Amino acid sequence: MENRIEQPLENLKIDPTLEQQLELGKNNQPFNKILIGLLIVLVLIVVGFGGYILGLSRSSQANEIVDQLEPSPSVSLSASPTPIEEEVVCTYETKECPDGSYVGRMLPDCEFEECFVPELRFNEVPDPNQMEEGVVCTLDALECPDGSYVGRTGSNCEFVCPIKSEN
Repeated sequence: MENRIEQPLENLKIDPTLEQQLELGKNNQPFNKILIGLLIVLVLIVVGFGGYILGLSRSSQANEIVDQLEPSPSVSLSASPTPIEEEVVCTYETKECPDGSYVGRMLPDCEFEECFVPELRFNEVPDPNQMEEGVVCTLDALECPDGSYVGRTGSNCEFVCPIKSEN
């Protein structure tokens, strides 16, 4: 081990040039703070300017892309454009049919649906006001001797039973 001799600090002599440098460093502390502040401001200006330039270049690139997507007026398209299917919506109007029922509008052209016209069945009584002139018979039925049933027919509304044929 080395032998160290400890001397009190008061007895140490400091080189005068070193002492001057230490004194200059103490006096330059406000200057150092100003220099650091200016350096930070300069970095912020450079970063801000770089961001502004980058934003302009991206904006011009975006404008170029939009210009490419929009056809210019001088361009003529030879193919016909694909037709756009539009959704058809009909109004909720209704129409009253002669029988008192109602029908609504139907797709695709929103025309009214056809009114239901019931078929005249055998047991229904026709409306006398809507019939042509002629004879109207009642809807009576008669059981014939052979067990079948017949209604009134002819201009006299008579019952006509089938004739039994003998074999």
